[in-house]
This record gives sequence, C-alpha cells and structure tokens, in this order.
Amino acid sequence: MRGPCLVRLGSALTVLAALAVSLSSCGEGHGELSQSVAEQHADYRLIDLSDGSSSYRAEVPDLGENPAYRDHLLVMHRLPPYTATIGAGSDEPFADDDERPAHQTAIGESYVAVFELTRAQWQVIAAGTSPWIDLGVHDGDSRHPATGMSQIEAETVLAAWSAQHGVNLMLPSADEWEGAARCTGGAFAFDPLQPSAVGAHARVAESLVTDSGTSSGTAPVGQRVANPWGFYDMQGNAAELTAGLDPDAFAVVRGGSWSDPVATTRATNSVAIPPQAGHPLVGLRLVVHP
Repeated sequence: MRGPCLVRLGSALTVLAALAVSLSSCGEGHGELSQSVAEQHADYRLIDLSDGSSSYRAEVPDLGENPAYRDHLLVMHRLPPYTATIGAGSDEPFADDDERPAHQTAIGESYVAVFELTRAQWQVIAAGTSPWIDLGVHDGDSRHPATGMSQIEAETVLAAWSAQHGVNLMLPSADEWEGAARCTGGAFAFDPLQPSAVGAHARVAESLVTDSGTSSGTAPVGQRVANPWGFYDMQGNAAELTAGLDPDAFAVVRGGSWSDPVATTRATNSVAIPPQAGHPLVGLRLVVHP
C-alpha cells in the first residue's frame, strides 16, 4: 500500500485537470499557468534524453509495452515530501547490527526513475559508451540495465548531460534510494521467505531461470512486479549506485544484483566499492529534484 502522504489526490486532481483545460483556452498567460498546474501535480514526468525536453502525465498506461521508455525516454515517478523509515527494525529478517536502529528521515520532493537506467539510455547520455560486460547475456538487448560504470564516471556523465540540457539528472542519495525501495514499509516490498513472492518481484540468485532466457546475467528492466510505489527491480537485477557525499569516501551500492541471494538485496543493506571502480553487477537509477 502507498504511505499516507502518497495517496493519490483523486477528485482533487480531476478538478485541477479540468481547471488546467479551461485555463488553456483563455490566452497565452493562462496557458502558461495551466502548464504550471500540470507540472506541479502530475504523477509522472517523461524526460527525452535526446534533447532534455519533458512532458507530464497523470498516468502511463503503456509503461509495459512502449519501447521508447527503455530507449530514449526516461519515465520518472513523482514522490512528494514524506517521512521515511531508514534502517532496520528489531524484527526485520536478515538485518545486520550495523543497519539498526531504524530512524525517521525527512525526504524532499523528487522524481525517481521507475526503471533502472538501460543500456540504450546510457548510450544516449554518455555518447555511445558501453562500460558493461555481458555475464550470461548474449542477445545484445539494449533494454538490460546499464552496468559497469563507476560512481565517478556516472556522476561526471550526468553532470555534463545536465549542464547541456538544463535538467539536473542525479544519482539518488542513500536515503532517497532506501525510501523509494521501502515505500515507508519494511526492507522488502514482498515476503522474502516465500519463493513465489521472490520470483515474482526480484531477479536474484533464487529466481534466475525466468526472465531473459538465460540462467545468469541481468534481464531487461521492468519484467517483474513493481513495488507498491511503482518502482521496478529495486531488489535484484542490477545493484544500484547512490550519490557520493564525500569525494574521498567509498561509493555506496544498494539493492543487490541477479547474482545475490535475496537476503542481501534488502533495502537496508549497503555495499561499499571504490568510487573510481566500475563493477559488472552494478548499475544506476536516476532522480530529478524539482
């Protein structure tokens, strides 16, 4: 279930949408106002990585079948400000002592990518580079998550693209990532002790022989069930980089990969790698701050 602060506004949004339509017919200035209303209240922002343009939508009904969303369009889901539980509670399975105690953290408004960044999308923003190494993936499918870039490389590429296009694409902070993965709930969006639930939600070591026709390697993004807030592959497939707060510190990786057991993919778990080192199991998910 969504957290209380993320419940859709329902009829209120309907009224706002109607207001935006009526204002758009009342002159140029009012059209700009209607666009502002749409941008402030739309649940989704679609960013064209080829030119940096954005469009806003209340829903994306063709998310599963439209190939553009895994190619040059980045689908971002809006999270309004909320309070997240960060860290593990005393009764959460698999948690280590360094993940406790749980505490409350305020998370600001953001748009979070519903998918891990794909190979095709990385090549749009990174001038055709391909840092990944295929580990069990032999089909050349560009819908697989982009992997192998270091934190430094990722943040350098994102900063250059953002400066050119005026949209500040970033890696999420560790707290932003954990909040989106937890959905204000526990460390998993499914029951990690139930094999059927694990298979439905996460490409991990226990559930490899289902997605892409291979018994190892990543699968195309978005093939499993999304978490309650609509984010895919938060656990498994590719592990995900988070933003670097200290240039001299290790990079923090979250979510685990296809090679990891489900226990280690919990939202509260962190893995440290050198910030200048890419890893074939590690990719990224992007955020934009309004």
